[in-house]
Formats: sequence, structure tokens, C-alpha cells
Amino acid sequence: MMPSLTIKNVIKELKQDLKIKEEGELLRNVQEIAKIGIFVGIPESTTERDDDSGMNNATLLMIHTKGSPLRGLPARPLIEPALEDSMNSQRIADDLAKISEALLNNNPSKALQLMENTGQDAVNIVTDWFDNPNNNWPPDTDATIKAKLRKTNKSLKKRTTLFEKYKAGASNVNTTLVDTDQLRKAVTYVLGDKA
Repeated sequence: MMPSLTIKNVIKELKQDLKIKEEGELLRNVQEIAKIGIFVGIPESTTERDDDSGMNNATLLMIHTKGSPLRGLPARPLIEPALEDSMNSQRIADDLAKISEALLNNNPSKALQLMENTGQDAVNIVTDWFDNPNNNWPPDTDATIKAKLRKTNKSLKKRTTLFEKYKAGASNVNTTLVDTDQLRKAVTYVLGDKA
């Protein structure tokens, strides 16, 4: 017995074919987007510094993240704790949910744009971490603060005044790991192949 070729049956078959096609396209889109990672840190293009220290930003980030007993530097981890902080991790989780929603709506271009937004959110979170009291970084030593003030102020009188303000409790005189702000400005994101 042959199935009847009614309009209703043809529409039903077309809908089934379309659904299979859409599901296949959705799967391909999800697989393509799944290959892309959001990487936050200091890529090679932003490692150079504007000083004669002989260090680049990526090396400084690693030294500060792990610490250096040889140089008397305590560990001050940056990227992971900033992104894992409860307030910040929720923000990233919300961003990732929006990416998933765009993919489920079969909109890979929107998902890609949302990945860019997530990368920028992650950069903002990491750069804000320098000033965030939740970072729990050990404070700079007096010697470090004096050295930072020498870098940024030529006047001995001004340096002395600023150091006295710092010792009196002024919070706007020093930010740990920030003197020229080059390290913070070097943090960025890239979208790239996870492989």
C-alpha cells in the first residue's frame, strides 16, 4: 500500500526533513564554536615593556603569580583567583549561558560575538583585581613603595610627602603591582583554537 500524497503528509515530511537539517546544522555550529577557546592573559604581542628592566610583561606576571623567594617577592596570583572569585565567576557563568543560548537558537555569529564580550568581561575582571581587596595580596614593603615613587616622581620633596601620606594611611598613594601600569594594561584576551 502506498502512502497517500496529501498536502498534509507532504508538509509533515518536509517538516521532518527540515528538522533533521536544522539539527545537523545546529550540531555543526556547536562543534565549530566548541573548538574556540577564550584565553585571558598576556599574549606575545603585549609582552614588551617601556623600560630597561630586561623583563617582559609575561615574565613579570609569572614571577608575581608564583612569587620569588630569591628576590623576596611573595606570590600575588592574578588571573585564576580573579576569575574564580564568587562574584566574578558568576558573571562569567552568566556570559557562558548566553553563549549556549545563542548556539541553541542556531545563531553562531551571535555566539561568537558573545564570546568576544566574555573575553572582555574577563579582562575587566582581571584588571580590576589589582585594586580589589579580595585579592588578599601581601602589601608592598616600604622599600618597594619608595622605589616605585622614585620611578614616577623626580622631586624628592614630592616623594617624601607621598610616602608620609602612605604611612599615614592614604590608600591612593600605592597599588600593589602597579607603578607604571604596564602589567595591568598588557592583560587582554584572544579567541583561539583550543587545540
